[in-house]
Amino acid sequence: MLRSGWMRLLPMLCSLLLGRAEAPSPGVPPEQSQPYAVLRRQSLDLSNYLKGNWSQELDRLHTELQIQILNLN
Repeated sequence: MLRSGWMRLLPMLCSLLLGRAEAPSPGVPPEQSQPYAVLRRQSLDLSNYLKGNWSQELDRLHTELQIQILNLN
């Protein structure tokens, strides 16, 4: 019974998914589309944020290492 329900439901779900798919406009290159520009900017923002955090962490670890070396002497 459960299997027959899934067998009827599966084609309906697939048809919904396929019906909502949209092809990109052939006249606009993906690099010039609005969603691409938004994602590109978000990617660059995230990259810059991570670089900033890593450099701060590196500075902190470097300072901590120097303090530990001085404490050994």
